[in-house]
Amino acid sequence: MQSSTSSSPNKQRGLHLLGVEDLSDALRQAGVMKTGACTYTESWAVRTLLIGRMRSQGIKRLRMSRAGNMSVHVFQSMFPDERKWLTRFGWSNGQRTTLAGLCKRLGYKQQPELLSMWLCLLCSPAFDAFPAQELEKQKFALQAAMKQYHNDHGMWPHPLVLVKLVFG
Repeated sequence: MQSSTSSSPNKQRGLHLLGVEDLSDALRQAGVMKTGACTYTESWAVRTLLIGRMRSQGIKRLRMSRAGNMSVHVFQSMFPDERKWLTRFGWSNGQRTTLAGLCKRLGYKQQPELLSMWLCLLCSPAFDAFPAQELEKQKFALQAAMKQYHNDHGMWPHPLVLVKLVFG
């Protein structure tokens, strides 16, 4: 799938703002930093390289002090967003918002580099079958099921798998 907003200049600007501009050479050699659109798979490669570089440098998460003022438009050029959730939520009062503004509006306090992943997982139309009030009522059961799944499988469950475990 092509992303029409993922141009090379935005990606280069974003890498610079995040302090990992030295990745652009590796990305260019891998064919990811090209003119025009970036495929979904290439966006995954960018995110993987960014997170890998961050972790190797002891950085546990993007700092809002560096990434927060970045426009969502630039931010989305570096991260996979097949369903365009960042585009949909990245506007406020008819204007593009910053990453910090979007995270604040959504109440999102986790790793910014994983925002598009969480939007994809949690904005799935399949969740429409589970009203927020019901999820809230079952929060302790959801937490217990999540921990049990992690103990059994060594990994955290997809949110929809978790909901289906509790609600059947």
